[in-house]
Amino acid sequence: GWIWALLEGGGMFVRAYKPDGSDVPAERTRPGQKGEQIPAAITGLDIHASCVRVDGQGNIYIGWLGRPKGHKPPPGYEKDIAWSRSTGSVLKFAPAGGQRLKLKRGQKPPEGTVMGFTGVEQVYPGFGPFSHWNAAGSCVCTKPRFDVDGFGRLVIPNAITFSVAVRDNAGNAITEFGHYGNFDAQGPGSSQPAPAIPLGWPTNAAVVGDSIYVADVLNHRIVRVDLDFAVVKTVQSRR
Repeated sequence: GWIWALLEGGGMFVRAYKPDGSDVPAERTRPGQKGEQIPAAITGLDIHASCVRVDGQGNIYIGWLGRPKGHKPPPGYEKDIAWSRSTGSVLKFAPAGGQRLKLKRGQKPPEGTVMGFTGVEQVYPGFGPFSHWNAAGSCVCTKPRFDVDGFGRLVIPNAITFSVAVRDNAGNAITEFGHYGNFDAQGPGSSQPAPAIPLGWPTNAAVVGDSIYVADVLNHRIVRVDLDFAVVKTVQSRR
């Protein structure tokens, strides 16, 4: 029943509220507008942060304009400046949260940190686009949105590649769908039947049950994609 929010004001941070509006205790704090100390799950963020999600185990996920060292672009995007400057990652933090350290120029981050963050347990690259490149980076409307389902699977859009990736919590690829298509491309049976799942600029993705809903900003529409599985097995849960 907690409510998680990505807030801005003297530096962005993640804050959690109880149903009655009171703060959820956290290991870190940040000063409020009146000098009070506000509990904050993740601190040190800036305009390169986007979206916050929490899974059933209390792990916290945020979007960030950064990729792990050695991550390679998909085929065809090796020299694409839009991909390299606008594609980031989803970061997974333990329930205790974490913080982005302030490092001096040339200072190496401490061992165990990820992109300057403490508390990161997993990185899922390929999330975008972030408006850092050739746009007003402070505008929240130009930040992407991802989702995490009840099984911890992530749905990660990237408008640069006109696609949406589905990954398990360990980062393994489950599937990826979508190719470029304009408004006339509306799937099988339309005047432009190809591609099967047309996406013009997919920036947001949300999952409900076995369906994924994608906001296609260019084509001004919501695209619903139903997941299908090769094997389905129902088991009785233990209480």
